[in-house]
Amino acid sequence: MFVLIAIFFVAEKALDAQSSISGTYRSYFGEKLELRSDSTFSYSRSHDLASQWATGIWHEENGFIELKVVPIFDTIRISGSQTNSIKDSLVMSDNQQSSLISLEDHTASLLTSRHQTLEINFSNLFTKGDRLFHVKKNGHLSRKRVRRFLSRKRPSYFFRVKD
Repeated sequence: MFVLIAIFFVAEKALDAQSSISGTYRSYFGEKLELRSDSTFSYSRSHDLASQWATGIWHEENGFIELKVVPIFDTIRISGSQTNSIKDSLVMSDNQQSSLISLEDHTASLLTSRHQTLEINFSNLFTKGDRLFHVKKNGHLSRKRVRRFLSRKRPSYFFRVKD
């Protein structure tokens, strides 16, 4: 009986930690990170006329958050008129909904400035209060102030915004 109660409290604490971290975060550099309570995330970054987005799953342990990008694909169906054959091909989706698209639709999507990315500049974060700090490869937190474009130096962390 004691073991069941202990397992219940450990599971409840893990779920509570996950839900307390979930929310919407922004950076000073046009980035938005939404950590959902179902352990999925969406990320977007925009500057000038170009923007990128990614979706995936996240996991938290002892304040450290690990993000893993999960790509979304569309299917292009190409019909061969001479051989009466049909070929399917996977391409990166230009939106967050997987679908069957034509070759013309795919070509048109390549002309837009909003694209899905498989790589984000960070995959490990550390939560401290309402901020998410980047974790460098050596395991230290990045507290460096960064200058982008012609702006003044700004902190590189994400900060929570009201939902």
